[in-house]
Order: sequence, then structure tokens, then C-alpha cells
Amino acid sequence: MRLKALLLAGLFSFSSLYAKDWKIPYIFEEPRRTTFRTIDWNKDKLDNTSLEHFLLSGVASSSLNWYFDSKKIKYPVVKSIGITLGIGLLKEFEDGYREGFSYKDMSFNILGTTLGILIYNYLKGDD
Repeated sequence: MRLKALLLAGLFSFSSLYAKDWKIPYIFEEPRRTTFRTIDWNKDKLDNTSLEHFLLSGVASSSLNWYFDSKKIKYPVVKSIGITLGIGLLKEFEDGYREGFSYKDMSFNILGTTLGILIYNYLKGDD
């Protein structure tokens, strides 16, 4: 089961290396502002950060699910989803004081989290 979890994490992380124009980004690229703002859905562009949100959320949710599962903690899926999306939401709130809160980034967080949980549970079912 550990091998499958490692393979799953590798799938998410190594696939990001093949993204076009890959670069290692800073966590916060803009200085902090005093006002909170959001990015309009139509003006929010899809770029490498959307892929990063998707991949990191998938890796985090599947890794947390595996950890909670291995420790026999109750409700591993609910806790994995809550922690992963909570971290993503906190990051977006901080971005709200920088470049702006992105609903598209949160959408990719949700998609990555969901796919990570589904793939992990599918692979776990083989044991």
C-alpha cells in the first residue's frame, strides 16, 4: 500500500515537471496590500499556478488520506479534504491581500483534492 501511495504522489509531482515553461515560483510574488480584493472570473487567466493548485491539492489530500488510513483514524476522507481545502483557502485569503483572491485557483484546489481522494481510494481497493 505504501508503494501505491508513493506512486500516486510521484504521478502528481512529476507530471508537473512537464508543464510548459515550468519555473519554481515564489510563494508570494507581490507585496502585501492593506485592502482585500478578488480577481474577476473572466479576467483570471489559466496558467501554471492553476496546475500547481491542482497537483499540490491532489498530493496533499491523497497523502493525508493515506496517513489517516494507516493510523486507523476515524473519517480519513473528511479530515483529508478539510485540511487540504483549509490550507488552500488560507493561501487564497492571503493572496486576496496581494494579487487578489482567485476563484479559479480555489476551483482547481477542489478538483485536485477530489481527484487525489478518488485515486487513492481506487488504488486502496486493490489490497
